[in-house]
Amino acid sequence: VESEAVTIQMEPVQAASPVGVTGSSPVGITLPAEGTDPERSRQWYLDKISVPAALERAGTLATVKVAVIDTGVDLGHPDLASKLLPGWNASNPGQPPQDAAGHGTSTSGCIAAVAGNGIAIEGVSPNARIIPVKYAETASSIAECMAWAADHADMISMSLSIKTTDPSYGEARETLLRAAQYVM
Repeated sequence: VESEAVTIQMEPVQAASPVGVTGSSPVGITLPAEGTDPERSRQWYLDKISVPAALERAGTLATVKVAVIDTGVDLGHPDLASKLLPGWNASNPGQPPQDAAGHGTSTSGCIAAVAGNGIAIEGVSPNARIIPVKYAETASSIAECMAWAADHADMISMSLSIKTTDPSYGEARETLLRAAQYVM
């Protein structure tokens, strides 16, 4: 399977304070005791990128709304339910963005799973709230999801691919590049 990476150039942004840190709308963070989530010991990447130390130094963080464009999210998952905001289902409009495949739930958990509750894992961002956005498997649907998410969230997470061997690849690529320009 061939794939092509698409790089989008962005201008650097000068922040007045560290990203996510603010005096308005703060959310207090209580760091959990080590090892209280059963799968935490397998989350080597949290320590590799110094998440515990960063959270300890950060103090109070503002809430950040993250749109996860993926297969949806398990809306009743005990590690995520308290972190979910209303989302959108482009795959089946009018229906909740419930995850049937598991990928969107896993991605959302890596971002925002409740830490220290004795369930599964801990997310990298205790201040994140997830906006689940379920896409249909077309470039136009993904583009619609990107535009919707840009209008509703502070940041967007997407982990998906389009095969370069797909006959509609060229058109899909152009559609998604236009959507990315709207997002920015």
